[in-house]
Amino acid sequence: MKDKKFTISGVTDRAEIMETRFLNVDLDLRAGGDLRVLVHALAPTLFLINRAEGLLTFELGEEMDSAERVMRAMVAAVRALPAPARALWDGCARRTMNVGVQAGGGPRRWATGVSTDVLTALAEIGAELVFTVYGADEG
Repeated sequence: MKDKKFTISGVTDRAEIMETRFLNVDLDLRAGGDLRVLVHALAPTLFLINRAEGLLTFELGEEMDSAERVMRAMVAAVRALPAPARALWDGCARRTMNVGVQAGGGPRRWATGVSTDVLTALAEIGAELVFTVYGADEG
């Protein structure tokens, strides 16, 4: 019998959850004031997944296999903003592309990179880059 365990994603086969993998990129915006115009302008491409005091979190509307591809799509959405929405973007205290990685039991080494093109694009729109690594589930 296979060793089974429960995970939030619904995957129960231990072999399926052992690999370290890219999850997604969240776009976190920290700002005060009314950002409804910005939320609406990003809506065709990005979905608002969390709204808390002073924090908005978005995800891309489609699943992609790499952080780089997701960030390119997010940068394109920001570059396409109309002037009033772009002014709100520029006025945010922080604009963070947060790359999520799920750690697993293997491989022993796992690496991902971000090209200088994407790093330059992030700098041009005033966004910072953060990596969040979620620990392997040992239970």
